[in-house]
Amino acid sequence: GWYVWHTNQSKKTADTANSQSATAKTETTADPYAGWKTYTNEQAGLTFRYPSDWKNDAKDEVSSYDNSYEGTNGTLLSPSGRKLTWTYFFPGGSGGICEPDPGDQPFASNNKCSSKEFVSVEKAQTIKNPKNAPRNIFLDVLFITRTKYLSSFQNSKITYQICLDPYDTTGSPDRTPKPGTVMGFVLPCDFFKTGFNAKFEVENEAAFNSADAKTAEKIMKTFNSL
Repeated sequence: GWYVWHTNQSKKTADTANSQSATAKTETTADPYAGWKTYTNEQAGLTFRYPSDWKNDAKDEVSSYDNSYEGTNGTLLSPSGRKLTWTYFFPGGSGGICEPDPGDQPFASNNKCSSKEFVSVEKAQTIKNPKNAPRNIFLDVLFITRTKYLSSFQNSKITYQICLDPYDTTGSPDRTPKPGTVMGFVLPCDFFKTGFNAKFEVENEAAFNSADAKTAEKIMKTFNSL
């Protein structure tokens, strides 16, 4: 009798372990983007995913004065009305320069140059350059940055953004974003140096952790080339 009982207990233990293992495997392989929609632009060679309850308003073509194709852009609107804007545009350059005056302090009013703080920096996905792009829009790797920004324009207010931007981590000097504050010719996101960015604006640093902000970051991590 003891032998039969012991054998049954061992079988129950093994069955429980196998069941737990199967459950863990199912949870591990579950698609975190299940139920999301997919946007694809063949001409731009760009794709991303977004929740089905977010409204996608994409302009599939941006043309220059001679009607040649130059890129695309769009807006994703959350159910609560928050916007994630994204831009993929071929023309552009590195922008200008701005040297702060002696005595200027970051985020002080009446500074000669704009102020920007990288509150946090997260390395994101690497994207290959789309086949139709005339130059390397994505450089070599994307970063998600949370930024605090004050323009040098008169009466400007501090704004807070979550940005998805490409940075060249192989060049000299190394342009990898790092937590900290900079002053100069800076923008909330790095669009003019790259030709691509996605941006989600919030009202303060605490809102970086809101549900919409977290979903926006999740969307950003799906951007890819075809």
